[in-house]
Amino acid sequence: MTTLTSALQKDIHLFSQTQSVGYEPNQLVLLGAGMSNIQLLRSMVEKPLPELRIVLIHPLKTSIYPARLPSFIAGELGLEDCSIELEPLVRQTGVRWLRRMVRRFDAQSQTLGLDNDIDVHYDWLSVNTPALQTPHDAEHIIPGAAEFGLFLQPLEIFATLWPQVLNVAQQRSLRLAVLGSSAFSMEIALAIRQRLPHCAMTYIHTPLGAAPEIPEAVRLHMGQTLRAQRINVLQDSVTSISATELHLGCGARLACDIPLICPAGLPPQWLQNSGLAHDAQQSILTDSYGCSTSHPRVLCTTDYSTDAANNIGALTSGKNLRPIDPAWSGLHILFAGSDQAMACWSGKTMQGRSLTWLKRWADRRTLAHLTAP
Repeated sequence: MTTLTSALQKDIHLFSQTQSVGYEPNQLVLLGAGMSNIQLLRSMVEKPLPELRIVLIHPLKTSIYPARLPSFIAGELGLEDCSIELEPLVRQTGVRWLRRMVRRFDAQSQTLGLDNDIDVHYDWLSVNTPALQTPHDAEHIIPGAAEFGLFLQPLEIFATLWPQVLNVAQQRSLRLAVLGSSAFSMEIALAIRQRLPHCAMTYIHTPLGAAPEIPEAVRLHMGQTLRAQRINVLQDSVTSISATELHLGCGARLACDIPLICPAGLPPQWLQNSGLAHDAQQSILTDSYGCSTSHPRVLCTTDYSTDAANNIGALTSGKNLRPIDPAWSGLHILFAGSDQAMACWSGKTMQGRSLTWLKRWADRRTLAHLTAP
């Protein structure tokens, strides 16, 4: 009897210790409300991930669908037609939403330090943030950028500032320059030309981060389209920015009232200092599945990808991951201004008004899926 009593007391002690610790589910942190993270939230409405505690870290109430931003700039759509309200998705999925900015990232301890000095631990992390978080992050690349530049990223902030540019353009002639090297930055330049047909415009093809390489056919076609719509195209670096000028690498100066800076593939400083393996351009090195090569519990994506969204769920459940298609695989339809769109497929391009209808239909369909009740 004494032995039995002792055994029971031991079991009760062990049970009380287990209860005091409690069940702590693994935590998935979604850093940023990019399209891949939003796609995951959308899928969770129908297929929840009950074994996980999920946290979304994003400071803003909305997320802009990038494919529709050129149409907003060109005046074809209102801001509400490009925006995804996060609150309904958060409410439907039951995730915890922290409207904060990240200041520190330590991949070794698997923690994110927020701007309120709170540390958030993760077991899995999906990084789906804009290419550049703050103007301060570009100041070390282009002196004067933080004070005089207008930044495309975050898209949500730019969209609120764009009407102010239009107001200034109504009062006087503007000299605008778009700085970038991505196809998206070319779309933005063409959208500005459509909205402001009488301003002086220059597109400066200058690397700002490690952008995915544009197919040669797309680069040439978009360059021709830029020139055909009276946009001066330069290929040069910008060494500094002042109130009225851009200082170019060739030594020339370009008069400019508003330089629009379109970074591509340039991580914010806190991500560069995270401890994740990165290349010479400070971009996070990932494998074919989008996972960090040094920390496989971290998945990094910059573009909208259904495969990337599926891999987030697969990563946390031990299922097989899917290789993410290369950036320019499949059909791509780009905004080309003047009620035109340009399609790229297998290295070939074509342009026309009929493609505009196809692009609008595809964008409307995708956005409707992401925002469905």
